Amino acid sequence: MDISALLKRCLYLIVIIPCMCHAQLVEDFSDGEIYSNPEWTGDVGLFRVNDDMQLQLDDNAAGSACLFTPLSLMEEMEWRCWTREAFSPSGNNNSRIYLFARQTCVDDFPDGIFLQLGEGGSADAIRLMQQLDGDTSTLIRAEPGAIAQSFACSIKTIYKDGSWSLFVDYSGGDEYIPEGNVQGILPSGNGYLGIVCKYTISNSTKFYFDNFYAGAIQYDTIPPQALQVYVTSALSLEVDFSENLEKASAENCSHYQLSMGQGNPHEAHLKDGELSVVELFYPDTLQYGVILQLGLNNIYDLSGNVMIPEMLEFSRYKPDRYDILINEIMIDPTPPQLLPEYEYLELFNTQPLPIDLSGWVLGIGTAEKSFSRLQIAPYAYLIIGKKEAEDEFLPYGNYYGFESFALLNTGQSLMLTNENGELIHGLNYGNWYGDDEKADGGWAIEQINPYNPCLMSDNWRASSDILGGSPGKQNSVFDELFIPPEIISSCVEDSVRIKVEFNQTMHHGISLHTELFSIDHGIGEPLAVLPDDPYFSSFILYPDKPLSRDRIYQISCKGNVLNCIGDSIYISETMQIGLPEPPAWQDLVINEILFNPFQGGCDYVEIYNRSEKPVSMTGIQLASVRHVPPSPPDTTFTGINISCRQLLPGEYVLLAKDYNKVDDHYFCGDEKCFIEPEGFPSYSNEQGCVILYDALNNILDIFSYHEDMHYPFLNSYEGVSLERIHYNRPASDITNWHSASQGSGFGTPGYKNSQFSEQSDDKDQIWISPKVFTPGYDGQHDHIGIHYSFDVPGYMATIMIVNASGQLIRHLVNNE
Repeated sequence: MDISALLKRCLYLIVIIPCMCHAQLVEDFSDGEIYSNPEWTGDVGLFRVNDDMQLQLDDNAAGSACLFTPLSLMEEMEWRCWTREAFSPSGNNNSRIYLFARQTCVDDFPDGIFLQLGEGGSADAIRLMQQLDGDTSTLIRAEPGAIAQSFACSIKTIYKDGSWSLFVDYSGGDEYIPEGNVQGILPSGNGYLGIVCKYTISNSTKFYFDNFYAGAIQYDTIPPQALQVYVTSALSLEVDFSENLEKASAENCSHYQLSMGQGNPHEAHLKDGELSVVELFYPDTLQYGVILQLGLNNIYDLSGNVMIPEMLEFSRYKPDRYDILINEIMIDPTPPQLLPEYEYLELFNTQPLPIDLSGWVLGIGTAEKSFSRLQIAPYAYLIIGKKEAEDEFLPYGNYYGFESFALLNTGQSLMLTNENGELIHGLNYGNWYGDDEKADGGWAIEQINPYNPCLMSDNWRASSDILGGSPGKQNSVFDELFIPPEIISSCVEDSVRIKVEFNQTMHHGISLHTELFSIDHGIGEPLAVLPDDPYFSSFILYPDKPLSRDRIYQISCKGNVLNCIGDSIYISETMQIGLPEPPAWQDLVINEILFNPFQGGCDYVEIYNRSEKPVSMTGIQLASVRHVPPSPPDTTFTGINISCRQLLPGEYVLLAKDYNKVDDHYFCGDEKCFIEPEGFPSYSNEQGCVILYDALNNILDIFSYHEDMHYPFLNSYEGVSLERIHYNRPASDITNWHSASQGSGFGTPGYKNSQFSEQSDDKDQIWISPKVFTPGYDGQHDHIGIHYSFDVPGYMATIMIVNASGQLIRHLVNNE
């Protein structure tokens, strides 16, 4: 709610409450009953006070029903009420609201003055009528057809100086529009105020009534207030006021003075059907991109109150992308810290101009929420959430509420578009907290640098404010963060489409600069570069000739590129790609595993492509098998849901729940080799089984580990990975695994293993590599390989180890 409107309501209550003390009848059903204060009589068993504290018809058959309560008349009177008919009125389904009746319920409708709601035909109008000796006549007929469909409206009737006046607010509020007046007579003495409903069985519960007032005339002494100026074209404005205006003063052009020498409008009109909105028309184009000021004075409301002179600021400006940002998101408010327990998001105006959000749409997943008339001030914040939470968030700043508002904890897209459907800001949030404890609820995620929104997830983290968030003010994590653009992945979609993904949102104009990219093997510059997502973070390159399956290609990206906000940054990168082929058994192998991480760390699994072909990681699955007697084996699968990630021959990929937790404890390889699957499997600290599947559930590799496979002289196995000595030897051979060296930091995630041992090219039938080994757990020749290759099978081997003096040290193999 606008703060000025809130103050007006408070002032209005201050004015009318003393008058209401003398009112003859006030009934809002807030006591939940109709038997006292005041007492209603008639068909009381056919009505109830519902959960919204409204009087509701509650019959189960067709018929008619009435309620009346005593009323004494004055020389001057005012009546007000709210009513709803949740159907299209007709001759058989309608109601009367008696302002005054001489009798209560009788067989026929009683004589008196009443409001008729519903009639035959399709031009139903609210009518002020009177009945004398059973004969009815219409005194005032309001707008034809206004209640031809189901409706909810507020009605005010005044009798003063021998004249009846009728006012209606068809929205159900208290902004009444005059519907007519007529000379007439007000009966004197005592009688009744009441309602009579006539209905078929299908509508026997669809009449509603509330907020009855009958008594002294309530005079409005609150002056009108100009609330906001909206630019409707290069030559016109609309001004919203707090209440309906008197026509002559509202349409006087001299009452509006525009800055920048543009002076008075040449036309001013009350907007059709909206007596609280004035349209202004100017002969010259309104200046663009500057703050304009509109002075207003001498404008009256319908009660003759004149406004206090005001000056409103506005601008004629078409916002660009990122002028308004989604700046803070409370995804999971439970358990709360110190903020209200509601989901919300915050918008931030990065510009020195007020921006009109009227007609804009906020997309939350597949749901779309449209903004009504709304502006956001320069460098201001706007909190958005459920309408019911408005009062609780008002202390934190300006608030806009929707009837429904829900955010998924697991993540979803948020898209802010203008009235023309053009994207202003979009993102697809996920677990962007960077703090597992805060991810459990009660903490908002905040943008680090709102003036560089291109960084996407890297530009967000959990709030550090003690409240749990910082709605309505500068984010608690604010920092002038800048990360240069780089390509984080590349892949081949098919022979004529190459996809590249940047680490941030790029300027949409990159599509016009094919010269930024070049492909070797004689292809050169692509024919076209087109965006592949609405955020402009990934692009499809179209080469001028198809790619061959038997080649690895190199793409270069070199030159000045623009990020999403137009900053020019020089970039020089090269990437390798190839047409992917489906992996077969042992094309991809499990090369390293950390199953007992340091405290605060996490498990990881490293995969290596030992084949001669590029393999797409899309659809690859990682699994864990646990067997806890007497339970049967339990396999947990995790799909590697990544759209653009190829593993070229000889490349590594690291799979972990949280790259940062791995990076905190180890030197990691290129961050581009890291993939964070959703729902990373759990691996036991003592023993377990790792399985690698392809997209069709074919096993590619399987490794059953045990902590006893570690180097026996370790003081602790915590934080020490098991490395595969050679990827061409089977995972089932326990001698092909060894603890990562101390010199490597106990793990080599994403690059060559510290314990890797090359296989010799020796042509002898038996050979040893290396020739000299120095077991000391320093990563330098810690182990030795004894290799054999015979032309026929069937040989038996006995291997003994002796010292330099020929003494037997160990009988390693006996007739195997």
